[in-house]
Amino acid sequence: MLSQKLISPKFILNLLIMMIPVSYIAGNLVLNLNIIILIFFSLAFYKSRIFLEKFTISDKIIILFFLYILINGIINNFFNLPSTAKENIVLVKSIFYMRFIILYFVLKFLIKENLINFKYFFNFYAMVVIFVAIDVIIQYVFGVDLFGFEASPRRLSGPFGDEQISGSFIQRFFIFSVFSIIIFFSPKNKWLTYFSVFFVIIISAVGILLSGNRVPFVLFVMMLVLLSFYKNELRKILLPLIIIFALCFSYFFNSNNAFKTHYTNFLIEGHKIINYVKIKIQGNSLEGLRSSYIKEIESGILTWQKNKYFGGGIKSFHFNCANIDSTDWGLDGGVNCNQHPHNYYIETAAELGAFGLILFLILLTFIFVKALKKIYFSSDFFYSKQLLYTFFLVFVVEIFPFKTTGSLFTTGNATFLFIIIAFVVGLTEYKIKN
Repeated sequence: MLSQKLISPKFILNLLIMMIPVSYIAGNLVLNLNIIILIFFSLAFYKSRIFLEKFTISDKIIILFFLYILINGIINNFFNLPSTAKENIVLVKSIFYMRFIILYFVLKFLIKENLINFKYFFNFYAMVVIFVAIDVIIQYVFGVDLFGFEASPRRLSGPFGDEQISGSFIQRFFIFSVFSIIIFFSPKNKWLTYFSVFFVIIISAVGILLSGNRVPFVLFVMMLVLLSFYKNELRKILLPLIIIFALCFSYFFNSNNAFKTHYTNFLIEGHKIINYVKIKIQGNSLEGLRSSYIKEIESGILTWQKNKYFGGGIKSFHFNCANIDSTDWGLDGGVNCNQHPHNYYIETAAELGAFGLILFLILLTFIFVKALKKIYFSSDFFYSKQLLYTFFLVFVVEIFPFKTTGSLFTTGNATFLFIIIAFVVGLTEYKIKN
């Protein structure tokens, strides 16, 4: 009986979904394999059933967005890509990007068919994120983490080794640890609930703070504020959280020069970006501004202006940016043609053009409004609303426009965004059968 349960489709698919955060730690290769295996088994078990349900408006917009990416990639690859580009890179990337629309429909089907065990899901994600936060703290205290990775002066990576993204990982996944307590392990003693939530938030906050990932920490605070608006009970622990956090920050700031410099520079760069926005609005010259962040933003805008309406296709930013006329440079030192401009929306405009950006904004706005109506104006079960709000909170912070990001068209970010979109859309249409 136990062996039959272990090889059941539901068990296998839930296991693959639970392993997603572990796959992030293991790297893009493992994450890609996890997603491909999840898609393969889902199609093998449920075949065409996944795509036979009537498409909703959300589905149609997503299909249109991905269809646009594919057509845009074909046209740009053969007719608009600079001669310096690698052969067929835009076409290949556009085709492989289609795996995320399949992932979207697979996850949405599993949600609507009640095939996902949310209790196991939330609890396992909670354990992984707390483990990462504790590993970062250990790395700070002892100079080496549990896997033998040594600490760097400015940023701590924890189990991620050379990739300094532990803070971003904690920020993205910590909310599952909070709701695993609220939804699934809420004890009769409400103060025990408050203490448990308080503990996981403090551990997560210290982990992000020590990671040196500054934008994720700002987003973490933003998520807590949004959470306190939804859960009135959590406001009772907000003041103690602020006090303890202030004490922790003050200690690290005054006892560690690298930490102090790192966060001081963040304020300086933030002030420069505010000045940059003012100068752009006023139409004045950017000459004299020196900032790598501003250079990335401006490089993205200049690249977009080369192909305003349809962009250059995904993964074309580096090649099109390199062909910008030197007379267009408004910054000291010229443009910064990195792999992407470190903002979802600027990157979408540069690679998919104004039409692609508009489609992307329509998709995000429609999902946002649909979920908001479900949370606040529907009479659905409280349980399903709690689940939806968890993913909705992550969704809102992930699409926040005024932040630096990785590339929207890489495995890590695209996987995360479309998983969250699938859960938000799926849960807005979710009906409890039992």
